[in-house]
Amino acid sequence: LRPHHFKVFMNPYVNETHYVVEVMYKKPYKIPYPDPFPVIQTSVYRDLIYLFVRIAERFPKSIPWLIKNLGNAVLPEVNETTTGTHAETFWDAPYLGPAFACSFGVDHADTSKALSVLSKLARDEGPFPGIFGMRFIRRSEATLAFSKFPMTCMIEIDGALWRKSRKLMSVTEFSRRMIEVLQASNIPFTIHWGKNSDWAFPGLVEHMYGENAVTWRKFRSALLSPEMMNVFSNGFLEKTGLSERIEPADGGLIVSL
Repeated sequence: LRPHHFKVFMNPYVNETHYVVEVMYKKPYKIPYPDPFPVIQTSVYRDLIYLFVRIAERFPKSIPWLIKNLGNAVLPEVNETTTGTHAETFWDAPYLGPAFACSFGVDHADTSKALSVLSKLARDEGPFPGIFGMRFIRRSEATLAFSKFPMTCMIEIDGALWRKSRKLMSVTEFSRRMIEVLQASNIPFTIHWGKNSDWAFPGLVEHMYGENAVTWRKFRSALLSPEMMNVFSNGFLEKTGLSERIEPADGGLIVSL
């Protein structure tokens, strides 16, 4: 069977390399249906997450220790096997507590270099209350696809949302530094459009997509009148510069498609 889902979790603060690999396969339904692992007995109560954040904000140096011990409760055991539906497997997906998620796409050949650069940033300028994960996805032909590389490695940084303090930089500042260190290391990257980042970073979209960013604006300008562009704009498009109209808009561009 080919994996339906493949993900690697890492703690960036440990000296030794430690990975937890999660692989999923589609299987046909059968009777007797196996009982999924007991959710309640293995869950980390949400109140503990809030407590984790409060401690991390006041005592940042405790974050590596907290992540290591919280990871033992959250991440699966080595060689753990379970069968269940998506709803049973991802029972905690509807969690609405304070959280952040950053995700950078890089070419799979740059995975080790990018992971090293971002982990070093987390150790040297952090720490922050989160863990690293990696998943590998195929290329999309969409004009501004974050999976633009032939085989894209999504380096995901997920954790509990924290507040800026004298000891901890803000999420936006941390996001900005991740962009800067990847640029300084000449690692081409994209950012997941639906996750946290410093989206106002100067020239970010052009840096990630080059001429494709101009092409996207051309199509949008040709498809929408100036009045409709205002209707279908929002703060995110304005912040990233994607709301910019390219004049003169080629009315025949859409027809040609």
